[in-house]
Amino acid sequence: MTRLKAAAAFVQVDKKRRVREAASTRLAILASLMRDLMVIDLHGHTAIANTDLAGDLARLAPLFTAPRLVSGFATIRQAEVSLERNASPKIVADWLAVHL
Repeated sequence: MTRLKAAAAFVQVDKKRRVREAASTRLAILASLMRDLMVIDLHGHTAIANTDLAGDLARLAPLFTAPRLVSGFATIRQAEVSLERNASPKIVADWLAVHL
């Protein structure tokens, strides 16, 4: 249930913004965070992009093994493709929440 609530929040935007564009931007941010988790696993904190989140990422890093991160990148890419093919951002967010 928590994941589906997160998915609903993922597609919440101000009325002036387009939901599809916001979802696409958030997927890019998610990919950046996952990249940082992989960097922490391989090299520590020396080369992460989101330095402001270093502490949070360090706490999450043990939960994300290399195979889980690789799978996560593939899942994010599939979500991006689905959005490009005009899938509903809400459905994409729900699917993403279940697969990550």
